[in-house]
Order: sequence, then C-alpha cells, then structure tokens
Amino acid sequence: MDELKNTRFHKHLTLSNTKIRDSRAQGVTVALHRRYKRLIEDKEYKLDNITRELDDMLDLHPETAIGLTPGKDFDDEAFVRERSRMLVQQRMLEVELQVIKLDFRLLFSAAPTDGSDPLGSGGSNVPTPGGDPIDDPATLLDPDLEPNTTEPVNA
Repeated sequence: MDELKNTRFHKHLTLSNTKIRDSRAQGVTVALHRRYKRLIEDKEYKLDNITRELDDMLDLHPETAIGLTPGKDFDDEAFVRERSRMLVQQRMLEVELQVIKLDFRLLFSAAPTDGSDPLGSGGSNVPTPGGDPIDDPATLLDPDLEPNTTEPVNA
C-alpha cells in the first residue's frame, strides 16, 4: 500500500485546502473562458450569416442579366416581412454579442490587487462606464449615442 502514496491521485487528495481550491478554481476558469469564447464565436458566425443573407436578398433575380425589373414571381409583401424580421434578428444578435463581450471582459480582465471585490460592487456585472462605447450600457441599445452621453452622435 505504500506504493500508492506516491501516486498523483494520492498526492492530489493530500493537497492543502488552499491548493485544492486553487486547482478547482483554475479548472472552472478555463472551462468558463472556453465556453464564453465559443459563445462569442457562435454569435459572430450567426451575425455574419444574417448580414450575408440580407445582402443576398437585394439581388432580386432579374430575368436577364441586363434587365432592371424583378422577376415575375417577386412578392414585395413577403420581401418586406422577411427583411424586417432579419433586420430585427440582426440587431438583437448585435446587442447580445456586445453584452456577452462586455461580460467576458469583466470576468477575464486582471483582478484588482487592492483586495477589493474582483467583480466590483457586490459582484455586479455592470462596470463603471468608461471611454469605450462597449463599457457604457446605454450605448448597447442605441448605437447612435456618443459614449457616456445621451446625445446622438450626429446632433
């Protein structure tokens, strides 16, 4: 049985409480970091696809290469309905992506060294607005607003 005391498993079981907590925290952090990166990539991929589909919709398939009129089977009502649905979906994905990136930056930025709560006030995930538009939650809903103001950019 003494030979089992030198195994990795036994050594891990006899680690100090601090080392065990650190090991668990490292595992959770790595898994969460990967999951966030995957979620961001998935949202960016969906957003790219919707943008491409919206661009493709503008090709109304004229009957000839030199014709300027849409094909005979063009349904303007269906076009407007589908394009509107896709534009709303595109905007929702943009907002989701901004919020997820904001949370990712909050969670995986350097922790404060002054002993304060690493996630800010009581673990809140709303950072103090800064100069970056993504740091200001108000601009997440209205892209025409200047960061840290309520005034439109082109006013």
